[in-house]
Amino acid sequence: MNPTCNSDHRVKDAVCWRLLDCLPQKVFLKGRDLRYLAVNKALAEAYRLPPEAFVGKSDDDLWPGEKADRYREADRKVLETGEPLEEDDVSSGRTVRTYKVPVRAPNGKILGVLGVFWDISDLKKTEIRLHDSNARLQGVNDELTLVCHIMSHDFQAYIRQISSFSDLLTDSLGDRMTEKQAKYIYRIKEAASTLKDKLQTLLDYSRAGQRERLKMSCADSNRALVGAMRALQCQIDGAGASITVDCMPTVTADEMKLTEVFQNLISNAIKFRRPGSKPEIHVSSAKVGGSIEMYVEDNGIGVRPEDYDRIFQIFQVSACGDIHGNGVGLSICRRILEAHGGGIRVEKSPSGGSRFILSLPA
Repeated sequence: MNPTCNSDHRVKDAVCWRLLDCLPQKVFLKGRDLRYLAVNKALAEAYRLPPEAFVGKSDDDLWPGEKADRYREADRKVLETGEPLEEDDVSSGRTVRTYKVPVRAPNGKILGVLGVFWDISDLKKTEIRLHDSNARLQGVNDELTLVCHIMSHDFQAYIRQISSFSDLLTDSLGDRMTEKQAKYIYRIKEAASTLKDKLQTLLDYSRAGQRERLKMSCADSNRALVGAMRALQCQIDGAGASITVDCMPTVTADEMKLTEVFQNLISNAIKFRRPGSKPEIHVSSAKVGGSIEMYVEDNGIGVRPEDYDRIFQIFQVSACGDIHGNGVGLSICRRILEAHGGGIRVEKSPSGGSRFILSLPA
């Protein structure tokens, strides 16, 4: 055996354990006989013993019988299966998470078990509080959705009455109606129509964020995009829009909702085009970390940086000259994507237009 090689291994082992000594988690190393070969500083300090006191000892030497049996059984499972093992122990009234892996020689032979454990009681309490908060929030959302539906139904009836009485008033006045009266009646009917549209918009928005209504599947985003383009064919042809698409991914999503998102974004790209220019829209995608991002970019009038967040808020109406939005399309896009566990944001495109970035879990 090369003495230099042995020296290098000793140096590496020393450096490794110096690093492990810096961890707040407790770390131990056992041989195939399940006797301790080493422990880190955190584990030794937790039991008020020097690290050397563990070396050569078995679990029977250190812990009460039932605890020692449980530790030994888990260690043997790792040695026999060669697979990592994760478990939570709540026997002490606290939650302690342990993760054990087999230690292998270069030839694959299992030499022992490396384990790490730490107290996650506070994390578990936080998870429970978060779960309870989410449940309460979902209850509030469900209640608000129900209120929206009831109010919408009732208000729609009132709006129909307003429109009906406006028609009756028009009929009763007949030729005696003055220009001013006609103007007033027109404004009443116009206001009723606007209110009806706003109520429907509010209903659509409330439904868009309901996760339980999603029909999740392996959705083909290419197919969703084609569906959106078909629905907008007249608008696309009328504006002379050019749409180019890269190969799009399969994602876990509600395909109909994904189609709705694409439809809103493409419609906006056509609507908010530069005067005298034909819309050019490019759709692409990329895997970024644990997410799949899809990009819809255009050569339109763009969005001011100070409005990057505001445009996703409901009833925040965009306007440029004679171009007007109803202030809900992008809000619905955000609600849909957030219900999928993703999101949406906007930035300036290379052509000076808008680049919308849709993210979904990979």
